[in-house]
Amino acid sequence: MESNILTGIRVIEISDFLAGPAAAMLLGQMGAEVIKIENRDNMGLRTFAIGAAAKGYDPTKEGFDQSAPFNFVNNNKLSASLNIKTTKGVALAKTLISKSDVFLHNLRPGALEKLGLGYEDLKEDNPGLIMLGASGFGSDGPYGKYGGYAWNFACHGGLAYLTGYPDMPPNNLTTGTDIWNGYSCALALMIALNQRQKSGKGQFIDLAQSETVSYLAGEALMEYSLNGKIEERCGNKEKGFAPNNCYPCQGEDEWVSISVSEESEWKALCQSMKRDDLLSDEKFATPATRWEHQDALDKEIAQWSKDLTKFEIMEILQEAGVPAMPSFTNIDLLANPHLLERNIFQRMDYSGTPQIAVTPPFRFSKEEITATRAPKFGQQNDYVFKDLLKLEDQDIAKLMDEKVIY
Repeated sequence: MESNILTGIRVIEISDFLAGPAAAMLLGQMGAEVIKIENRDNMGLRTFAIGAAAKGYDPTKEGFDQSAPFNFVNNNKLSASLNIKTTKGVALAKTLISKSDVFLHNLRPGALEKLGLGYEDLKEDNPGLIMLGASGFGSDGPYGKYGGYAWNFACHGGLAYLTGYPDMPPNNLTTGTDIWNGYSCALALMIALNQRQKSGKGQFIDLAQSETVSYLAGEALMEYSLNGKIEERCGNKEKGFAPNNCYPCQGEDEWVSISVSEESEWKALCQSMKRDDLLSDEKFATPATRWEHQDALDKEIAQWSKDLTKFEIMEILQEAGVPAMPSFTNIDLLANPHLLERNIFQRMDYSGTPQIAVTPPFRFSKEEITATRAPKFGQQNDYVFKDLLKLEDQDIAKLMDEKVIY
């Protein structure tokens, strides 16, 4: 049974890479009908795949639909190929949006306004429309016209500067901020849908992805505001936790995370390692001294951890009440019995190729979240152009020749 939380809500999505698509995917997993508008001149994430991606793809061939990052953030959607750079394409998009509840995009501010697809244009035909523009820095301000990717937003948001080791450059957080932004977009849209249910009116949501990152870095901003202290990179060290690190385990590049905050956890760790001598060592007598001598303490723990597997350490320490967890590889995750039982990874067949979808990290007591595979390029053209927009076959053929349906 598929989730019907958002059944009856139609979402039009014009977005690429991860943040916008992740937001629309989450709404789709909640039961909304999500129609992704794409065109052959800007295939974006569909071209990001192993091997053949470097040579380019032929959109008419099966391999074009095998991009791992694309399929990751585009399950539970429909795909319609429409070129909004044409006048007729804009008109069709406008009609489609007039029949929808949500319009989501992550183009630069002003791009859709130039085409006649800005909020002020669209709300005339659809006063209840909720439109969200997810841009790098928002639609106004000195940086409003700037572009970027997740790594740039992580730097502007202030979180990248805090991430990494003291003697190394900042870690730009790879693509993590994109998924956080996707969840931020979805939350904003759900709030707006709730508001519309009360007022009957839609609205425009201006979401700056870099500001989502600043929101996540709030503790460091508060530290400066309250105490005048500038936070610096500190690797795996964390205030109030010592020891707190990833420790080597049996095998090549195998690690386990161990974190201690409470005094009872510290005693249980020493007893589990059969190192009661550490309890009487003055360097480790209090949380403050353990923090001060973390490097020495880490060496003691590593001497014990290196001869055990990460799973053995997890079981030993968790049984003793010490927070510990293996550092899982992607292979570990896919085989993890806990995640399999919770059905976070749903398996499906994609044109003969096994594929998994990652479902949200929450479960509803009355709803089941079911993932469907990401669509092939233009897979639902007949549904969109014939059933929704009521175009005849000859009209569709003509628009295809004119590269409007493209």
